[in-house]
Amino acid sequence: SFNTCINCHDQFSSRSALMSTGWVVAGNSAQSQLIKALRHQAGADPMPRNQGALPESTIQQIENWINQGAQ
Repeated sequence: SFNTCINCHDQFSSRSALMSTGWVVAGNSAQSQLIKALRHQAGADPMPRNQGALPESTIQQIENWINQGAQ
């Protein structure tokens, strides 16, 4: 769940901050650093830290949100 994110990131980790830093590339989850981190891909700091990857269904929800424009 997204509560996992809140454990390290507060509500001030805004959409605009994610977009301006390239962590989220609206319309393109494959280019989004966030998805690379959630999938624990090489070259990305894994999220959540010190835990296993999120369930695939949760990652897919986030991918869908990004691919639909991250609104």
